[in-house]
Amino acid sequence: MLRAFELLSLVPVAHAALFHLEASPSILVNGTESQPTDFALRKRVYLPYGMGTNYAFGMGAAEKHAYDPLNKYAYMISEQGYVNVVDWSSVHSAEVKSDLAVDFGGAKLTDIQLCVSKKLLIVAEVAADTVGNGKVKFYSLIKRASPKAPTLLKSVDVGPSPDMILPNSDCSKVAVANEGEGDVINGFLVDPEGSVDILNVTGKCSSLQVSKKSVTFVSDAAGNQLTDALLISMGVPLPLPLKAQEYWDETGAFSDVSFTKSRTAYTTATQLEPEFLSWSTDDATLYVNLQENNAIATVSVPSCGHPSLIRIDALGMKDHGAVPIDIQEDSTTGQPSGTPATVCAQKTYAGFKALRMPDAIQAVRVDGGHLHPDRK
Repeated sequence: MLRAFELLSLVPVAHAALFHLEASPSILVNGTESQPTDFALRKRVYLPYGMGTNYAFGMGAAEKHAYDPLNKYAYMISEQGYVNVVDWSSVHSAEVKSDLAVDFGGAKLTDIQLCVSKKLLIVAEVAADTVGNGKVKFYSLIKRASPKAPTLLKSVDVGPSPDMILPNSDCSKVAVANEGEGDVINGFLVDPEGSVDILNVTGKCSSLQVSKKSVTFVSDAAGNQLTDALLISMGVPLPLPLKAQEYWDETGAFSDVSFTKSRTAYTTATQLEPEFLSWSTDDATLYVNLQENNAIATVSVPSCGHPSLIRIDALGMKDHGAVPIDIQEDSTTGQPSGTPATVCAQKTYAGFKALRMPDAIQAVRVDGGHLHPDRK
């Protein structure tokens, strides 16, 4: 699909202060704020997959995006290793600014965030071999008064496969979810540990300083050692635990993959894969979505001192014996011409359960109280 970036205009416009991009949202259930009643497409901008040039189908030109509401530029990640820029100073004449694009040399980019208050563009980059340590790079934001391409200010090594980055409300810290996704290299499974990095950010522009503190999944705040047996007993699925790897090696079921190296280097943390992040509204707690594990990790992040894992909570199963679901094929693809599409029919199925495995999470403040994503 040719990728496009669209602006949806809300009508009428709610009167509100500038939305702080990094802050967790607050909601008043019985609030009197005006609410949008409609929206309409104002502009569609087609994005290149290259560095400001080259348009094609299916090239992943707009995988992630971030918008600077002060300078009115949008930044988009391309799967080809570029960050392209769209000038949104005028909605109806928005356009790609090829001279402002940033070349990452073909690197796989996974996320992009802005710290507008500190004039920072932040990009996560996976190692070339996918299993080595990744990088988080800090660039200058484009200034409306004197636009020029972002310049690199700082590059920080982080854990393997940094899948998401997320600044806290004042951009003093940037959380990094290191998925630690495994890969088969020369016939052997290489599976690094999942982890979380907290980057402490001070200064601006040429005086920018970034330090790192890491959180590993070894034990929780209660002193429990996170073993395969403990997590499985808690209802936390492990994609390929040690006993499974031993079984596959002994049976030789996978002739093209050996687990001998991954078994030697095995820790339970290799089975935990952080993928999505959300800060609490007071920035003291970070919630980490372990999507493949159907679980949420809760991390304490003090303003001073070292961050630490508090606990891991399994999200449980969804019982479709009570919650209706449509499991019938609705598509007419491959069917004879004129075949009617299946009507959506929500039904319950006794004994049918499914993992929740959320793709995203969000902590919010509702009527002044915290609503945490680990509360089912």
